[in-house]
Amino acid sequence: MKRKKGANLKKFNRAVSVFLVVSMLMSTASCSKKFDESMLSVADKACAAVASGDYSKASKFFDGKNKKLEEAMTFDSGNDITDDIAEMILSTVSYEVDEDSFESDFFGKNGTVDVLFTYVDFEKVLDDTEIFKDFDAFEEALDGCDDVVEFSVTLEFEKQDGKAVIVNSDDLIDLFAFSDVEIELAGLLADHVTSFDFMGAEYDTSVNTYTDTSVIEFNIDLDEIGTEFDWDYYYTIDAPIDLDDSDLLTKPAGESSIDIVVPYPYTDEVFDDGEYTLSVYDGEGILVCAEECLVTHTEPEPEIPANPNMPYYVTSYDSPASLYGSDIVVNVPNGWSIESTDGDYLTSPNLSGNVFIQNAVIVISGREGIASVTYLTPESYSGLLPDFQTTAEGMAAGALRDGENITYTQVEREIAGQTVTCYDSLISGNGEEYYSTIFLIDIGDGSGYLVIYGGSSQGIEQCCGSFAVQG
Repeated sequence: MKRKKGANLKKFNRAVSVFLVVSMLMSTASCSKKFDESMLSVADKACAAVASGDYSKASKFFDGKNKKLEEAMTFDSGNDITDDIAEMILSTVSYEVDEDSFESDFFGKNGTVDVLFTYVDFEKVLDDTEIFKDFDAFEEALDGCDDVVEFSVTLEFEKQDGKAVIVNSDDLIDLFAFSDVEIELAGLLADHVTSFDFMGAEYDTSVNTYTDTSVIEFNIDLDEIGTEFDWDYYYTIDAPIDLDDSDLLTKPAGESSIDIVVPYPYTDEVFDDGEYTLSVYDGEGILVCAEECLVTHTEPEPEIPANPNMPYYVTSYDSPASLYGSDIVVNVPNGWSIESTDGDYLTSPNLSGNVFIQNAVIVISGREGIASVTYLTPESYSGLLPDFQTTAEGMAAGALRDGENITYTQVEREIAGQTVTCYDSLISGNGEEYYSTIFLIDIGDGSGYLVIYGGSSQGIEQCCGSFAVQG
């Protein structure tokens, strides 16, 4: 049987067409497979850049610039702590591309894949702790948190200019919800000091002074936050004597104050007189507080002789003799002597010779006359000053006897480096003359000396000239 040529040609053409279609499909499938692999590679590289916060690198896999995503990844809030926290949380970001979720069209022009990002659950950390002592404490809490936040996103791809690019980068913006996290930090120890002061049994708050103390105590009260945490600190003392700085100390958490006790470091004695400044610093060397105080001591109270009629000339002193509590000395003239009761205080007669003055420091006597030198406390000294002339004249008049009269003279003399007003008097009558002078010597610390002389007129100048400043 003879075949028709036209029929065979048609069959041949149909076969060729089928072959071409199959070839195109096979070629398309091959290209699609390569594009699928490209999309998965882009997903991995883009997510790696996003997880590291590298927008510049990530943007190479996008279909264009994304200003909002760039701002979200920049961490430039203007608050250094907030930005540091964002960087810290970013360092915990990880991702996983779910290749099993990948889908693409037959021709390899579009595709999608699911990606799961995770990062530390900072909100759980903030729920557990309201305030952190410092940034290191927050970082430690974050490192110790095992809870994570999951962020899922389906990345969409298109083939543009022969490359696979992500076309929904906006969906990545919410990943960076941690870019504006704020925390409360305790700050500095100095921020939580409510009060500070010296204290102790020997401390007088009214005059800010320790008296006869072998211990200096200092207290710092703290507010609630200062109480909650432990704090490192040390102190220094600027003083008339050498005192070492303290070691680094720690106030335990829960204690509401810092109590500092500084004992006298050398022997079992009291601190030297002078001004002391105690300064407290935190562990970083930042000043917490500083305060000054004075330290002084009291002289022993003089013992008054039990018998006021005892002789005042018990013991003779070598000249010169220092006056208690001052830098003034007595250089007695020839023919005079310094007398007292065993070097202590004594009872001595006043001008009349029959009324006794208690607590005279020394008595100087000689052929020309006799003088008592009596220490006056600040209270006694200030009490005499306002109307001392009346007091002095009254004391001199106490020596008057019947038939005698008295005249008064006010004389300025240089005594022990001071210009001193002396109240001189002359008692005359009954064929006798008796001279006296009464004056005050200022020590300079609020106290002073009362000097009463009685005898001849020559003795006045000798007595006044015997007082001098030591050295």
